[in-house]
Amino acid sequence: MSTMAERRSRRPRRRFTDEFKQQAVRLVVDEGKSVGAVARELDLVASALGQWVKQAQADRSKGR
Repeated sequence: MSTMAERRSRRPRRRFTDEFKQQAVRLVVDEGKSVGAVARELDLVASALGQWVKQAQADRSKGR
């Protein structure tokens, strides 16, 4: 019998280039799309994209 952990195997951790992250953030910040919508479009976890957006906004404002 399989356990729940075996049935719900995690997808391997993916790495994204800085350029990919910048383009994803641009869709949210510059084009006004929601984090959830962009995450679905790009097959991302919304929390990861949200962190990228938060970091980009901090970088743009120099942390203010």
